[in-house]
Amino acid sequence: MKKILVTGAAGFIGYHLTQKLVNNGLQVIGIDCFDPYYDLSFKYSRVERLKKHPSFRFHTADLRDKNKIIKLLKRYKPEIVVHLAARAGVRSSVENADIYFDLNVKSTLCLLEALKTCRISNLIFASSSSVYGDSAPVPFSEEWGALKPLSPYGITKLAGEHYVRVFAQLNALNVIMLRIFTCYGPEQRPDMGFHKFAKSIINREPIVLFDNGRPKRDFTFVSDTVEYIYRSVYKVSAIGGWDVFNLANSNPVTIKYTVDLLQKYLGIKAIITNKPLSMYEPHITYGDNSKAIRFFGYKPNVSIEAGLKPFCRWIKTIYDK
Repeated sequence: MKKILVTGAAGFIGYHLTQKLVNNGLQVIGIDCFDPYYDLSFKYSRVERLKKHPSFRFHTADLRDKNKIIKLLKRYKPEIVVHLAARAGVRSSVENADIYFDLNVKSTLCLLEALKTCRISNLIFASSSSVYGDSAPVPFSEEWGALKPLSPYGITKLAGEHYVRVFAQLNALNVIMLRIFTCYGPEQRPDMGFHKFAKSIINREPIVLFDNGRPKRDFTFVSDTVEYIYRSVYKVSAIGGWDVFNLANSNPVTIKYTVDLLQKYLGIKAIITNKPLSMYEPHITYGDNSKAIRFFGYKPNVSIEAGLKPFCRWIKTIYDK
């Protein structure tokens, strides 16, 4: 039985990944610091559900507390660490850049030093499509070197990639870095677009579309994202250094189109207002996923039309009461 440590296990992706790992016979040690960026009741509920599985252990821990992380690593001796923990949110990072640096960059550095101390050599690092910014040619390729993030959040993810790469080279780590494109599905964070849109639509409150909803996003359903991370668990020890992969659906659609789908599936007409697109938001995200398909032997199979149906069923259980 492989033993995996997952940081950010109480988060949206962390919850779904941990479920898949334990349901497939793996032992998971989850850690989370319960950063109060959004309503913590979502995180507490996820952890309580995960604790029902006998192969799951959970610890409240801040990655910046390096000594505590070292103690946990020495206690459980995981074969692989999946580092999902980070404060997300592009808009919020513009107003709180110092907090994002502390929670995303410093935490990653402390974790890397703990891995070095404990001689754990296999790491899966969750990066983001935000590292590309708005200057990369579409579709975004992992080979594009002139990365220019538009937000402090994107900068922290790119800085994390650099730290991970250097530690991999200096300490003979095996690392898979995954640039995750906008992930959605049941359990999605309350600050994310679909969650905010759906909540407002259900409550008959106005929603804001930037540039009339014309920007395009490469939305990737959570089961597809998690399948790639799961397969990384079985690939990372043989990677022989480090490599980076886009986790994308490679089929960008306009925000307006997704709002139309939400209205259809919720059965409620949205009240829409418009604002100009902010300078820290790209006009398009569009990942070339051909490298990931070749390496992992998996192609995303959930369309935006199919993926928003279970999302809407889930969100109705939260707000439509």
